[in-house]
Amino acid sequence: MVKVKKVFKKKLNLKTLYKQYFLYDESCELYNLFINKLICRFLKQGKKEYSLKLFYKIKYLLKKKSKREPLLTLLFSMANGLFQFFFIKKRLGRTIKDLPLSLLQTQQVRYYVRRLYKLSKARKIRRGFSLHNMVALILRTFRRKSILIRQNNKNYRKVLANRVFLFILKKRK
Repeated sequence: MVKVKKVFKKKLNLKTLYKQYFLYDESCELYNLFINKLICRFLKQGKKEYSLKLFYKIKYLLKKKSKREPLLTLLFSMANGLFQFFFIKKRLGRTIKDLPLSLLQTQQVRYYVRRLYKLSKARKIRRGFSLHNMVALILRTFRRKSILIRQNNKNYRKVLANRVFLFILKKRK
């Protein structure tokens, strides 16, 4: 009994949170989907070995810059950067409105990887992307200070302002 009390008195650190997060099947599947989609996005540039090397370089740069577990950083940046809604432009009368639709969790991950890749492109090189830009964007998303977080907040305000969304919420309940 004494040992049990000592366990509960310990403070939860990030590693224990990381382990607890992976106890749930749904979150583990989302994280694996995130890693797979990130590697598949790199596959479009070249060979399989090259894409795995890029992923390992990202992990190395994350470890070097943040001094934390890189997979943990990737996990929490993904959790912070997900957005639950997608907008469709619909003509209602003479005006064009943006109607919000809720996304499934797998679609949220795909959308996040697409935006992450798009925002990490290098300015000088038109076709390629910069690993350093991607790592910096992931770290800023982890700290909740990136452009992805600002876009999510802006879109969320847009969803709340839309009266159609409120009608859909009332209908669901």
